[in-house]
Amino acid sequence: MRVIRGLFIVILIACVAGWSVVATMLRLRRHRFGAKWWVAAGLLTVLGAIGGMWTTMYLEYEVCTRARAVGWPVPVVVFVLEGDQWTDFVPPTIVQYGAVAADTMVGIAVALMPVTIWSWILTRRPRR
Repeated sequence: MRVIRGLFIVILIACVAGWSVVATMLRLRRHRFGAKWWVAAGLLTVLGAIGGMWTTMYLEYEVCTRARAVGWPVPVVVFVLEGDQWTDFVPPTIVQYGAVAADTMVGIAVALMPVTIWSWILTRRPRR
């Protein structure tokens, strides 16, 4: 049951982030934005993927005074202080792979936000 719940959360986050990325690319294509926009989107996609992988593997943050997590927004591992030792709680492998994919997709979606917002502003039709 825990695996199914973990996979559901990971898939949900990956789908929302993926939808944002696909919607941005479709807007650029549908409104025939120029090569500069596509180069910016491609560069930001690569930087977002690198940033997403970095947040997955190296970002460690304190959840509370007795717990630390590695990976954002979906933690790959959680450490809890029990007595005087840190105990690690590692999800099943399939959930970890999903977390890496979801975190990377979120990194791409966040990096593409400037292109998403500006393309939306430029393609918005004035209301009558």
